[in-house]
Amino acid sequence: DLVRDGVNLDLGTCASGFESVMASLAIRSALATVSNISHSSFLCIDEVLDGVAVSNYDNVRELYNRIIRNYDFILHITHNEMIADWHDTVITVVKDTKENVSRIERK
Repeated sequence: DLVRDGVNLDLGTCASGFESVMASLAIRSALATVSNISHSSFLCIDEVLDGVAVSNYDNVRELYNRIIRNYDFILHITHNEMIADWHDTVITVVKDTKENVSRIERK
């Protein structure tokens, strides 16, 4: 338990965005590494960096690189173009508002 001023704090609600992301990814990495239960060959994460400051991206990337070793690939859904270089392949959805059509581009 984390106690501040005599009050028990829930780590899920009092942690910063960076702390929450790092804890979540670290647990996922540890479980994928030590678990005897079979798991999928890929991991899907959605907007995982939403509450993380840019100054912490290097720390998250280091953990991210450890996690990828446990999977064939990671499907990382994000609007954050700053991390495109974290991935070998980037798939972008491009919307044509005139035609109300979307297309997928692979880079």
